[in-house]
Amino acid sequence: MLSNVSSAFRGIVAKKAMSKPQGENMTESNLYGVLTIMSFSLLLPFSLLIESPAKIASVWGAATASGISSGYIAFNLLMSGVCYYLYNETAFLALGRVNAVTHAIANTVKRIVIILASVVIFKTQLTPLGMIGSGIAVAGAFLYALAKQASGKKKPAA
Repeated sequence: MLSNVSSAFRGIVAKKAMSKPQGENMTESNLYGVLTIMSFSLLLPFSLLIESPAKIASVWGAATASGISSGYIAFNLLMSGVCYYLYNETAFLALGRVNAVTHAIANTVKRIVIILASVVIFKTQLTPLGMIGSGIAVAGAFLYALAKQASGKKKPAA
């Protein structure tokens, strides 16, 4: 739920930034790139405090000792990062074209679809708390759709 809230907050702040010119050639893609660089710069010291280079090296060593090649690990780390970056850049492009609340609802529904697909395809057990969270997210998306539809209807003349 914290991920949903922080993602929605990021979308709202980014949408506000997109509504007024931030500089020359600051498109949605460039805005996401700048935010990513700033986030990386701010979070790197904290991540190195939490996950020290020695700990990272020991995990890497344990993985390679189990028979996984360093090249395979590095390639998968790189591809994971590239795919995640492109996924988020696409989300920012979509955010530039729709309302921030609509984007947040679509993102929540996307997460529910992923959870349900993992339950069906990978036979992942869904905990009672996971079911409650998914239910709340679906209900929220449904209620938002109803409220948006009701607000769009014209009131009859008195």
